[in-house]
Amino acid sequence: QNGDILIAEFHQVRIRKVSKDTGMTWVVTGMTGALYFTGPANTAIWLQPVGLAIHPTLNYLIVSDHAYNCIRRIDLDDGMDASRHNVSIFSGSCDQTGSPSSVDGTGSGARHARPASMAIAPDGVLLYVLDVGSLALRMIVTASRVVQTVTVSASQPFTLAPVLIQ
Repeated sequence: QNGDILIAEFHQVRIRKVSKDTGMTWVVTGMTGALYFTGPANTAIWLQPVGLAIHPTLNYLIVSDHAYNCIRRIDLDDGMDASRHNVSIFSGSCDQTGSPSSVDGTGSGARHARPASMAIAPDGVLLYVLDVGSLALRMIVTASRVVQTVTVSASQPFTLAPVLIQ
């Protein structure tokens, strides 16, 4: 809304916000020594945050964690204090055990295989996620968190971010 920029730092395992007016940066989540998948953003651990999608209401940010095979939600507020942003699991299990797989389901009952790029519909109803580990395009209904596979590519992995055409 105000033109600030959010950046997923894959190798630094954090999400930053950059002020368009001043160029100052703040860590939204991904602090050193973080131990938890959920809770205050300053205690949330990330392994490979890749995709970002901000809900049109601007109330929350959705982040794909490529290595933990899950999608997480960060509730936002006006402040820059990371302890005021809550992180929760939006879809998947945030688990590195076993082989990653794409399984349709609801919320933590769904499974992702290396989720990467995302695009959210302008009305915020649908979120599209590329699961590059299973070559699948997935669709999530944001209100219910129901995950469905839209299509699977048998021969060519997706390499570009999805773009919604209105």
